[in-house]
Amino acid sequence: MDDSGKTLTAFVLGVAAGALLGLAMAPTSGEKTRQRITDSANDTIDDIEDAWEEGSDRIKDIAEIAIEELEKYAKRLTKNL
Repeated sequence: MDDSGKTLTAFVLGVAAGALLGLAMAPTSGEKTRQRITDSANDTIDDIEDAWEEGSDRIKDIAEIAIEELEKYAKRLTKNL
């Protein structure tokens, strides 16, 4: 994972931890607090899924470029033989 991926992951986890701590300390009823925690956790899961998808797409793009470059190199190599 490159630095931007690590930074994004750390940011998302930090936001999630802060949101959960804030909700746990909030002066609301237990039921309301549990619902807010559930909503916050679901939002965080959605953010993580989006980040995972973005990272997967970037890896696929890099792999496709690498394959194309290897194919070009193989063609040049076979021409020289």
